[in-house]
Amino acid sequence: MTMLQLRVCRRSELSLAVTFLLGASACAAPMTSLPPPRPLGQGLEAVSVTNLEESGQPVGEPQGDLTLRDALAAALRQSPRLESFAWQLRADEARTLQAGLLPNPTLVIEAENFAGSDDFDAYDAAETTVFLGQLVELGGKRAKRRRIAMLERELSGWEYESARLDVLTQTTQRFVAVLAAQERLQLANDLHRVASDFLGATRARVRAGAASSVEEARSKVELATLEVALARRAAALEVAKRQLASSWGTTSPEFSGVEGELFALRELPGLERIVAELAQNPDMARWATEKARRDAAVELARARAIPDVTAGLGVRRFEESDAAALVFALEVPLPLFDRNQGATAAALAEVSRTRALTRARQLELSRLLVAAHAEASSSYEQASSLRDTVLPQAESSFESTRDGYRRGFFRYVDVLDAQRTLFEARGEYVDALKRYHTATAELERLVGASIENLMERQG
Repeated sequence: MTMLQLRVCRRSELSLAVTFLLGASACAAPMTSLPPPRPLGQGLEAVSVTNLEESGQPVGEPQGDLTLRDALAAALRQSPRLESFAWQLRADEARTLQAGLLPNPTLVIEAENFAGSDDFDAYDAAETTVFLGQLVELGGKRAKRRRIAMLERELSGWEYESARLDVLTQTTQRFVAVLAAQERLQLANDLHRVASDFLGATRARVRAGAASSVEEARSKVELATLEVALARRAAALEVAKRQLASSWGTTSPEFSGVEGELFALRELPGLERIVAELAQNPDMARWATEKARRDAAVELARARAIPDVTAGLGVRRFEESDAAALVFALEVPLPLFDRNQGATAAALAEVSRTRALTRARQLELSRLLVAAHAEASSSYEQASSLRDTVLPQAESSFESTRDGYRRGFFRYVDVLDAQRTLFEARGEYVDALKRYHTATAELERLVGASIENLMERQG
């Protein structure tokens, strides 16, 4: 350390100089309070754990017949997965604050030439120095650290968007599953009712001598089998409702059912028209921020190769002459060697790794997009064919066979076969609709927009 001593102060100036130095050091590192957590977004997305707690409003369990909008709103308000992101945001803000703080100054008190021999006995010839030093970071290190922290906060925002879309997609698919389970239960009820009616008709024919008791026995067996199937469908509906309720963090659903358009079919845009929309997916869009963060890390690593300077100012008092003088010091490390070359090389390697990961993620999302589009398209074609061709023919065949059986033209086994064909076709129709809506929800998750908005944008 090189010392430059300026004997320009008198004894009366000693306390004033020390007070000034301490005051200046206090200004160098002001106390900063942590800002309160902000909302995560606008609209439904803005609901977070923090503002729910601060509002004092209770979060109620959805009841009655739910629409898809009701289910999505409940999931966004109360999803256990989204609950932590408000605190993640606060932690990111705290790390950004920490990255921008100045280093604290150092206070050094030195006493020389005392408690010795001869003229240096006791404290009469002592020299006392009060010295205040401050580390000065060069190369913009503090600004670069803060930029990295801000980019990490932006990455957390992308993670929230991905998680939000996951919750919305999963809730939509579970909602569709409840819709399909309700329809399946209704089909089981309809089939049970038809079987009950046929049992009554068969008994009448047996009493009239137009049919044997074997047909009545078959009708009873068929009805008992359908009662078992009805109970199974009812249990499946309860399971689907519990899975939907888990989207907003409950295991005991209080809603009675759901209302939605299971039978609505929308023609999908072609695959080539929606591939470009893949960039809207937050899982893809986040990589631009990730690349910026890695580039900022390279800049910081290079800046750390620049040595920092420690500057200081102090006051020295000479007891023998009852005088005082200022002391200035400047400490500069000699950058003979690059002591950060390994960290710089690692940061550059991370940039290349990020490029490779971006490409890999793009290919993976493209594969998922192709698979979801193929599933949605095939389900759309199957459901359309069942609706327009298979079901009308099956219904016509069943009605004809049932009327013919009552007139004695057909056997009970013929009616049973036509009945099973019809209700199996209806069940396949419901399953195709479920697959279509489930795949469509996944497709919308991948392109980051609804099919309606996508069709409107593309004209």
